[in-house]
Amino acid sequence: MIMDFESEWELNEEAAEVESLFAPESAKSRPLSSAQLQAAIQRHRSAHAKLMKAVAAMSPHIVVRNGRPHFTLPARSTHEAAVKLGVDPRVFSHLHKSLKRAPPLAHRSGRAGEMEWESPARCAGVTDFARFWWGMRLRLDDCQAQKLASDLKTGAAGGGLVCLFVTKTPPFCGILATSAAFYGNIIDWMNTRGGKQGVKIYLTYAAMANPALATPIVLPQ
Repeated sequence: MIMDFESEWELNEEAAEVESLFAPESAKSRPLSSAQLQAAIQRHRSAHAKLMKAVAAMSPHIVVRNGRPHFTLPARSTHEAAVKLGVDPRVFSHLHKSLKRAPPLAHRSGRAGEMEWESPARCAGVTDFARFWWGMRLRLDDCQAQKLASDLKTGAAGGGLVCLFVTKTPPFCGILATSAAFYGNIIDWMNTRGGKQGVKIYLTYAAMANPALATPIVLPQ
């Protein structure tokens, strides 16, 4: 386990840098140009790769006791633990904060539950919502992704209803709504680039604790 005190390295970290580590770009209220969207896609892919690398390294050391996840690798600080695992210390710090904010878990795998909806045959992809020890993943099939993207871009209320129906998590949906036009374009582009197979959206608990800096990661299914 990690000692409760913060290391000198952690005390000198800029809070905004840690909390916005997985923010692929600054939130924008206006639609992006084609070139800006292409660049955003690459940033989303890079952010996802960093996230999943750290999750894979940390997961074998996660145990659930009385419904709460715990990180068990002996270390005196998050920086030391990150070095032992070979991951970016900033990423580790962010995920360690997420672990502390995770909801009660029922399984040693660190999964807090999953809900899935049957997609119509005409809609490629799957629609489901899962919570893990580090955060949440929302997957929308092609039809749901198109509706969410369209409603976000036009400001229609339906986009929020789609998100709420699947996730039952208002804060998650509220973060998407803070920059609706921007996320509408990102979701639309990711779905199109993936061959209309739907999208998947990731958000950590640490990011949700600071909505002003939170930026979900969006990728094609």
